Amino acid sequence: MKHSEDDGVMLDDTEILLELQRRNKKYTLKWSYNGEGPTAFNEDMKPIPSDEVGIINQRFPISIFSQKQINNLSSNSNGLLRIIDSSSKVNRIDWQSR
Repeated sequence: MKHSEDDGVMLDDTEILLELQRRNKKYTLKWSYNGEGPTAFNEDMKPIPSDEVGIINQRFPISIFSQKQINNLSSNSNGLLRIIDSSSKVNRIDWQSR
């Protein structure tokens, strides 16, 4: 499926894979742009049940930006601060209300 320039570089079939090693075991995390959510795999690429992994978005909180988005952030002096303030770790709105 083709997208307009405003949709960015991600297509419906775009997948981002992250390979990591912990305690001599290799794991793969996969994020799909189609809305499936993240999935964890063992080194044989067999899915790891969610009750063993936990909530992947909380354990591995990442944000992925295109070059165009990074350029826009660098052009706006408050762009990066806005992303940091809205992160679950900082949650500035909640912090200010307390």
